[in-house]
Amino acid sequence: MATRLRNYIPQEPVNYILIAISSQEKDYKLAYSINKVLDLQLSNSQTDDDLQEEIVLSSVQAFHYNDMENEFRYRFVQNRKDNSYLIPELKNVDYFFILQNDSERKLPEISTYTKKLRTIPGILAALEVRTNSIKNIRKLLN
Repeated sequence: MATRLRNYIPQEPVNYILIAISSQEKDYKLAYSINKVLDLQLSNSQTDDDLQEEIVLSSVQAFHYNDMENEFRYRFVQNRKDNSYLIPELKNVDYFFILQNDSERKLPEISTYTKKLRTIPGILAALEVRTNSIKNIRKLLN
């Protein structure tokens, strides 16, 4: 007898790191500080097609950097704009820092990033986000 699988959702391999950031600082100041601490080149140019699909359409500020050498994509995204949220399940989060891996290369430890982000003046908290309970996670992971 054949068995039916109801509501089966195949597990995708985790190829990203998602960090929630709490801060009262302006996004451009934090992006500048993140660039200095993590040696990145985050910019808010609107040329990334993936970014335009979901994030720009939702009218939140987003910064990105593509590291072609390591095949990583970095994003720093504002969660709230006026009274709306990109990820409503996490209303207490001001920003998200996302590191996506576009290859088979292993991701670095998340603690490497959270420790460095916590050294930035103005960042009150930088914590790993467990994404299994977030419905709209695809908005961040295009």
